[in-house]
Amino acid sequence: MNFLEDLAEMIRNHNEFKEAEPRFVSIYRRCQHFGGPEEGGWWYSRDSLEGSIPFPTKEDAEKWLEEAKRQVEKQNEIDAPKRHRAMANLPDEENAYYDEGFIPTGWTDGGELWVTIEEVRGASDDSREPRPHYE
Repeated sequence: MNFLEDLAEMIRNHNEFKEAEPRFVSIYRRCQHFGGPEEGGWWYSRDSLEGSIPFPTKEDAEKWLEEAKRQVEKQNEIDAPKRHRAMANLPDEENAYYDEGFIPTGWTDGGELWVTIEEVRGASDDSREPRPHYE
């Protein structure tokens, strides 16, 4: 054995040794999509991964999470007028009609950001899921 292998073995055998528990602080965008006009209209949400930062331990990720939440909150406030404009620019029911209703199926306002800690990067991303159907 060489020095590094011996050292690694010594560390693993130490009574306070714990395996590393890496975590990701991940930022997602949750968008509300118009599902269709049935029953007065229905909506569904999708979460898509915007990015992640790896941390060596859960504790390190938790230390950074609060600051990440503050930054996400600020960005959501900046983006809010854009979401409101998107909604305001939809044609009204009298002036527009699509095959599926007056709001196009799948329409979204651009969504809001949210942040979480994950063991697996992108575990909450469901953006590739098929569009649900009205039952």
